[in-house]
Amino acid sequence: MMGLFDPNAVIVNAMFLLFDILTGIFAAVKTGTFKSSIMKDGLFSKLGSVLAVAFCIALDFAQSRFDLGFTVPITNTACTFFIFMNIMSCVENFNKA
Repeated sequence: MMGLFDPNAVIVNAMFLLFDILTGIFAAVKTGTFKSSIMKDGLFSKLGSVLAVAFCIALDFAQSRFDLGFTVPITNTACTFFIFMNIMSCVENFNKA
């Protein structure tokens, strides 16, 4: 554990994010709906989730160094949310393919 979060949560989140990107590309190619503009929108969305996790890591680090008035493992919670979101997206991609 590093501070308030488990680095493994970030690693697992990154793995499912990559699975979601790969299954999305596979489904789009298989169904003939691959468009770079749609892929660009999806990648920007994924970048947003990566930035959100990075922000949560910074908050957890700050909580471990300063009294912010709260001590909540924000990164683990955010990673859990994004992991489930990516799993559901992968399931949708499997259904399309």
